[in-house]
Amino acid sequence: MAISRGYNVTNFHAVVNGMNGGYLTQFGPPTYEGDAIKQALGPDGVTKMMVGKPKIGDAKCSYNISEAGPLIDLMNQILKKNVTHFDAYVALGNQDYKIQRAISMLGCLPKELGFSKLESKDGKKLFEVNLTFAVEDMKYEKGGDAIKSNLSNKAKSWLCAHFHPVGIFGGIPPQSITAIDLCKYTAKISEEHTGMLRQPTRQAAAWEVAGHKIEGQPSGFEAAKDHVVKCLYDGEINEGDFVDWSVNIMAPNNKDIIGEVVFIQSAPQKFTWAPELKGGGDGMATWTIDCITEEMRIEPKHKA
Repeated sequence: MAISRGYNVTNFHAVVNGMNGGYLTQFGPPTYEGDAIKQALGPDGVTKMMVGKPKIGDAKCSYNISEAGPLIDLMNQILKKNVTHFDAYVALGNQDYKIQRAISMLGCLPKELGFSKLESKDGKKLFEVNLTFAVEDMKYEKGGDAIKSNLSNKAKSWLCAHFHPVGIFGGIPPQSITAIDLCKYTAKISEEHTGMLRQPTRQAAAWEVAGHKIEGQPSGFEAAKDHVVKCLYDGEINEGDFVDWSVNIMAPNNKDIIGEVVFIQSAPQKFTWAPELKGGGDGMATWTIDCITEEMRIEPKHKA
């Protein structure tokens, strides 16, 4: 009897609003589940079980900043808090890239947007965008056709290790910054239930922006400490201490700018004097500042 061979999870492709979805590095499909309803009956020791209204779990994906097509447009919509619903399709193929199974997700709404940490010590880490989105309805599709892609390979991925801070507050030397955590966007989503529909409709009600965090080496400690003492300990913080500053993402040659991250109205909110001190360790002495930020922008500058 012939063996029916399986297929792995590496050959997958996405389409967003009918357009090529770019280089997805990871995709977590939404689940389909029903609410468990328990009814404890008085004359019986057994709890009766029922399955209630179905619900669809969130989907998650990660993708490179380059060659991302409509996913970059979606990222910019979230950063500007101007989000619309979108439809997505993800296909999984075998070793010959023939589609074996696929899923269509309809009425999708972004729920959370995050980014890789910029960290100078990790020379191999790629910069990625992490997106979580709610799905209003979905359909399981059959396989058949081959995966088709028109990606060009012209724009290479960003590396997290190559970055140059520009105009940081408090006169902190930019060369002293060793790592930067970017902002995280989270949506509050309103649901509207109707008796005629099994799934609720969804709408983004508000967006919350979690500020960024910077980490530095001893050469920037005095400037960071003095600025934080002025703003937080002495309470002498004013409108002028909320500044716009940016980070240039550099090509591997450390000369060409391929992207820019801009923090809008940023100011210190929390200062950590040093990491946890441990005897016998090999960690370097650093300091960190957690910042509050009103908005963030990301602008690719690489060749399309």
